[in-house]
Amino acid sequence: MSANLKDANFSGMTLENTQFAGANLENANFEGATLMGCNLKGANLKGAHFDNATLERSNFYGTKMDHTYFDKSSIEATNFDKSKMKCVYFDDAVIVRSNFRGVTAHGISLKGSSMSASNKEHAIWETNMDGCK
Repeated sequence: MSANLKDANFSGMTLENTQFAGANLENANFEGATLMGCNLKGANLKGAHFDNATLERSNFYGTKMDHTYFDKSSIEATNFDKSKMKCVYFDDAVIVRSNFRGVTAHGISLKGSSMSASNKEHAIWETNMDGCK
């Protein structure tokens, strides 16, 4: 059975090797948090906030994101493979050596962000944000 962590507040916390696989993290707050080696595989991240967060070596494989925010975050060696994204914001984020292979994104904002050495193979990226706010 998956954990129901809807509306949970992890802001400012340091989380290492934490298991959130399959969890309902709808509207969860990870603002300013540090996630190192965390597993969020298949989690529901609708409305979740990772603004100003640090993500390192974490697994977001197959997550479902809708109005999810990573603004001003530092993202390194993190896996988003096969995630479904709708109205997701990475504005002013720094993204390094991360995997976006097979991501389907309908409304993704990368304003002011930098992405280097990251895999976007077979990804579908729609940057039109009409209808997202």
